Amino acid sequence: MKNEIEGYRSLFYQNPSPSFVYEIETFKIVDVNKAALQLYGYTVEEFLSLTVKDFTVKEEIAPLLSIHQNIQNRAENFFLGKFTHLAKSGELLNMEISGYLES
Repeated sequence: MKNEIEGYRSLFYQNPSPSFVYEIETFKIVDVNKAALQLYGYTVEEFLSLTVKDFTVKEEIAPLLSIHQNIQNRAENFFLGKFTHLAKSGELLNMEISGYLES
């Protein structure tokens, strides 16, 4: 079991796609991989001090909240959406976000 968990961790951290894990109730980032750090321009410490709402453009906060409300109210645990995020530099990042709600 330990080797299996380590394998999943390695897949996450070495994944070339920017990835992060966050708490659905608070939107607080709890883990992030190297690709996300490079794309967004934050250090690990900076990224872990953020919430998803901190780097989602203001106009898209309401749709983000709506998606979360919907996923919490249905049996499915997967979501997909297009959002504009802000990198640390202020650059706009057009992102296609997919997520999995751990049950």
